[in-house]
Amino acid sequence: GVLLVVAPARETPRHITETLAAGTPVVCLDRVPRGARVHSVTVDNTRGARQCVRHLLDQGHRRVAILTGPLWLQTARERLRGYKEALKQARVPIDPNLIQEGDFRVESGYALARQLLSRPRPPSALFASNGLMAIGALKAAAELRLRCPQDVAVATFDDLPVGEILRPALTSVAQPAYLIGYKGAELLIQTIEAKKKPKVPVRIRLSTELRIRESSGGVRR
Repeated sequence: GVLLVVAPARETPRHITETLAAGTPVVCLDRVPRGARVHSVTVDNTRGARQCVRHLLDQGHRRVAILTGPLWLQTARERLRGYKEALKQARVPIDPNLIQEGDFRVESGYALARQLLSRPRPPSALFASNGLMAIGALKAAAELRLRCPQDVAVATFDDLPVGEILRPALTSVAQPAYLIGYKGAELLIQTIEAKKKPKVPVRIRLSTELRIRESSGGVRR
C-alpha cells in the first residue's frame, strides 16, 4: 500500500491510476488529485477558512482581502469558498478587487500584499491561504512601515512552526498533521486487509483549529 501526498498538478497523475489499476491500495493525504478515485484523508478547508475570516470580521474589519493559492487547486478553491461564505454570513459585500490569486509561495504573498496595501483605500485585514504567503504579507507590511495589527491585521491558513515566536504572533488555522497521518495509515491498513473493496472511495475529512494570536487585532480606532 502507498500513503501519498501529491504534488500540485492540473491533471490526474498517471502513476496514481496505474498503481490503482495494478491493485495496490493508495490513500492520499492533504489533497486529492483531480479525477482520481482514491481513498483520502483531508481537512475541512472551507470551514477552517470561514472560521478564520469570521474572526477578522468579529474584530471589526470590513475590508478583508484574501491571498489565494492557484485556483486550479482544490485546497485553494475550498479556502476561497470559506472566505466568501464568511462575508455573506456577515452581510459584507464581496469585493472582487480584494481577491488576489497567488501561488502559495512567499514571493507571491509579498507581491500581492504590497499591491493591496499600497492602494488609496487598502484593506484593513489580510487572510493568507497558507503560511508562506502570510510571511510574504508581513514582509510587505513592514517595508511599507505598517504596523501589524494596528494598521493591518494578518491571519493565515496553516500554523507555521514559527507562528508563535513571530512578532506579532500569527493567528492561524492549524491542521491536525499527526491525526492526518494516523488516520491515513489506519485507512490504508484497513484497505489492505479488507476482503471486499468499497465501491466508492473513502473520504475522511478532519476539523481544523483556529489559534488566535496577536496579528489579528481589531480595527484601529
